[in-house]
Amino acid sequence: MTVIGEKRTFAFETAPCDEYPSEPYLTVDIYVADKLLTIRDNVAYVPQFLGDVDATCNRMRHNLSWLQYRDDLADMNLTDAHLHLSNTEGWLKFLNWGPTTDDISCHLIVYQDSLWITAFLYSENPDYETNTPIVHGVRLSPFDLIATLESQSELKGKSGATHIIDSLA
Repeated sequence: MTVIGEKRTFAFETAPCDEYPSEPYLTVDIYVADKLLTIRDNVAYVPQFLGDVDATCNRMRHNLSWLQYRDDLADMNLTDAHLHLSNTEGWLKFLNWGPTTDDISCHLIVYQDSLWITAFLYSENPDYETNTPIVHGVRLSPFDLIATLESQSELKGKSGATHIIDSLA
């Protein structure tokens, strides 16, 4: 397995997919605050997944609105801020990359003068509308966030999905 980033903040753990050995799939585990987020589906189709990671990275480098402070979050705790953003139309979700991340609600939040990544697993919170949900969060630097995304995205630059999978073996 190849680990990109730090599991205690934000990381990818990637390996060839034993379930589909001849297809362009990877096993991708995503961690936020030491919490494994891809517990329901960690099989990613290489072209789509790495394309989505690459698009996110490019968007974040060229549009810094994700770093803006929001007055409407000022009096909220991190869990309430996450839930508020989940219900805010037009707010960009993070880790919104197809089937591998369907169980995840994730946001980047400027909170207490720092950047935080928050994550909520629907499978961990089946009754979140009636009970207090579990939201995982950790502070990280914008540099570390983008560096981790770029490193994961660089797998796309290798020549073909089979080469990517072989290089991780």
